[in-house]
Amino acid sequence: MPVQGHGGPRYAGAVRHRGVAAMLLSSSSFPPSARAPLAAPGPGPEGLAGWLLLPALALLAAPLYLLADALRTVHELLQPGAWEQLASPVAAGYHPLLPSLLHFEILAGIVGFVVGVWAAVAFFRRRASAPGRVIAFFGLALGLQGIGALWAGQLPVAWGAATNPWRAAVPLALLCAVGVPYFIASRRVANTFTR
Repeated sequence: MPVQGHGGPRYAGAVRHRGVAAMLLSSSSFPPSARAPLAAPGPGPEGLAGWLLLPALALLAAPLYLLADALRTVHELLQPGAWEQLASPVAAGYHPLLPSLLHFEILAGIVGFVVGVWAAVAFFRRRASAPGRVIAFFGLALGLQGIGALWAGQLPVAWGAATNPWRAAVPLALLCAVGVPYFIASRRVANTFTR
């Protein structure tokens, strides 16, 4: 049965059987009510100004930070003897979860960068899909940070103040708590993202 969506006709069976990750990352797979802001376009503020400047800054900085973090991890692992110290069962600092955690951090940084650029392009082109993409990016960033923190918490390391992985999740949680409702209900968002 054809279903009209943002990206043209879709088939209900194909949409129903998609994975959760594909559904979250594809704004065209959201039902129209989830993609469209609640506030109807009309008179009021519009344009990339006001409170939209904060998400604009986040969309410029966050993908670059995620990519830089992944590249930093790769660079450290490529140092002579570094991987052997972390992945060899006979090494002093070895833990079976550590190699897979490092792989996850690298993959999460690359995926976060790609999804962040995908959201930023729609945002700065003022596409109607931008609010859904930005919400997906914020949620993905928080989810990846939470998974990484839970995973890192399984390692027998004495967490110092500077190494607590949950510290990075707090600003992301605040960003989601404020940003998601703003992108759903704001008149400025409804008036700006119309292309």
